[in-house]
Amino acid sequence: IGPVLATRSDTLDLYAVGDVMDDRGWHVNRNVDPPGLHVMLSPAHATVVDQLVADLADAVRHHGESRGKEVRYS
Repeated sequence: IGPVLATRSDTLDLYAVGDVMDDRGWHVNRNVDPPGLHVMLSPAHATVVDQLVADLADAVRHHGESRGKEVRYS
């Protein structure tokens, strides 16, 4: 198991950011209390880290409204 990257925000709808990331093929998990996202990273991500960061940055800039996807972790 690799390290976990967890994010939270007081200004962004991270569930909507997660929707965009899901659409791009990244499997991010929704957290509650506080609302946020997390992903498990492993050495296999080394070959795709630049794309992961680029997709995440773009999702933050262009996320729209959340589709209300079920939260998977508390």
